[in-house]
Amino acid sequence: MQTQSVLCLVLCAASLGANAQSYPAKPIRFLIPQIAGSAYDLAGRVITGKMSESLGQPFISENQPGASGIPAANTVAKAAPDGYTLLWGSPGQNIMAQLVSKNVPYDGLKDFTPVSIGASAVQVLIVKPSLPINNITDLVEYAKRNPGKLSYGSSGIGSGYHLAAETLNQAAGIQMVHIPYKGAVQALQDLYAGQLDVSFLTLGTATPLHASGKIRMLGLLQSTRYRGAPDLPTLSETVPGSTLPNSWYGIIGPAGMPQPIVQRLYQSLLTSLKSQEVQAWLTKNLHDGGGNTPEEFTAEIRRSFDIYARAIKLAGVKPE
Repeated sequence: MQTQSVLCLVLCAASLGANAQSYPAKPIRFLIPQIAGSAYDLAGRVITGKMSESLGQPFISENQPGASGIPAANTVAKAAPDGYTLLWGSPGQNIMAQLVSKNVPYDGLKDFTPVSIGASAVQVLIVKPSLPINNITDLVEYAKRNPGKLSYGSSGIGSGYHLAAETLNQAAGIQMVHIPYKGAVQALQDLYAGQLDVSFLTLGTATPLHASGKIRMLGLLQSTRYRGAPDLPTLSETVPGSTLPNSWYGIIGPAGMPQPIVQRLYQSLLTSLKSQEVQAWLTKNLHDGGGNTPEEFTAEIRRSFDIYARAIKLAGVKPE
């Protein structure tokens, strides 16, 4: 009996090894938990489009928006770990959903195999232009002189923008008031109308609006300056401790994917990120490229989980 068990293990290992060596032998299902046409969606399609060339098989992109991306992530978590079902993941599904929802049907740390970050959206804090605020120092001083009078919008309770603002509140010792919206577009409309003071956008969306005078950009949410906007400071340059992890998009598979398949995908992603087409898209849309190793990506997810958990506790968000 023991001999049979050992033989079974050997045969299974051999089968996995053979499958990994021939991978991919068919199209790859690629789940994107966002609407088609969004920057999130387009980044995934552009990057995997070039990956298809080096892998010799297409990525079949499938948009599954809604419910904070949980259904799409759950589909991947429950899929066979053969590399043919992958997620274009983000902190929303793989970290924050588990922290703000009680009934998420997967474990964001245990039920996935991180491959690599593909790109990061550069995000910026904005204000309505009628305010006498031109930089982060102005914002902090104005908020201190007018406690509880500045309102800020986010795409919902427990969202990344909500946590970013509450982290800034705590670090700067100010009291901006949270107004949750269903999405960033609704918040932007109220900011245009003068009904909202502060909000957040991706830099690609915000830049032309800033140039036309419709909004004023103050600072980046990420920890380092962006090469495409070197004069725009980060929040943490003025208010130390006010920065959350970058908003990344990354390729993630089910737990237990064989390392040869993980490495095949990772090397293909690196090739894609070096291509002129992908570099041009990232530059045009003001995104940072990725390309960290699977081990680095795994460590980043765990680090981000701890930081977001502290931010959610700070914001007083209770899982529902």
